Amino acid sequence: MLVIRKEDNEMNIKHSLCAAILSVSLLGATTNDGFESNTLSPFWTFAGPGTATLSRAIAHSGSQSLMLKASTSFPWNAGISHDYGSQGVVGAVSAWVQGQNMCCQSAVGLQITDAAGNWAALMQAGNAKTPNMFTARVSGSPTETDFSFTADPASWHLFEIDTSPSGVTLKLDGKIVLTSPHMTSFETVSLGVWGGPGGYAFVDDVTLSVCECVDK
Repeated sequence: MLVIRKEDNEMNIKHSLCAAILSVSLLGATTNDGFESNTLSPFWTFAGPGTATLSRAIAHSGSQSLMLKASTSFPWNAGISHDYGSQGVVGAVSAWVQGQNMCCQSAVGLQITDAAGNWAALMQAGNAKTPNMFTARVSGSPTETDFSFTADPASWHLFEIDTSPSGVTLKLDGKIVLTSPHMTSFETVSLGVWGGPGGYAFVDDVTLSVCECVDK
């Protein structure tokens, strides 16, 4: 079930920081999706040619998760996204990901993108199902990348990306793996698989806690 809670108290500190630095007023909201409904929530926009299927095969909590499966033909992608609009939002996005069935140079990831095309992403690749196939990246010149963290590819993992006026922080299972000052807000959040044919992954318990920047 997808739940939206206005004026989320947990965002009060971030609201104050953003308002002070950006000279804007802020509208806060938290969205949670555990993919327990009969159909994908209209909050999300799906893009193929792969598929997004509500599945009872495995779940982080509840009885369902979302299975994202790459197409067997180029461009392979399967993903869901939400666009907050060009004004941009500040806050945190997270999702539980199980990606042990990625293959053939494919990957599953959580990504945010701003209106200028800058992006930050956490990814699990699937060449050999090895524990070092986790990557954090932030676009720039050059792109900032951290390949040094490892995790069990068969387990559920918490992917988190948090923006604030000081920059962006990427976390895996609660541990900071990369920080950068290059992004302070975002327009779009997306979850997807890409890069190779036929792999699939499960995502569950997505949480988006954001504050919208509105001109005073």
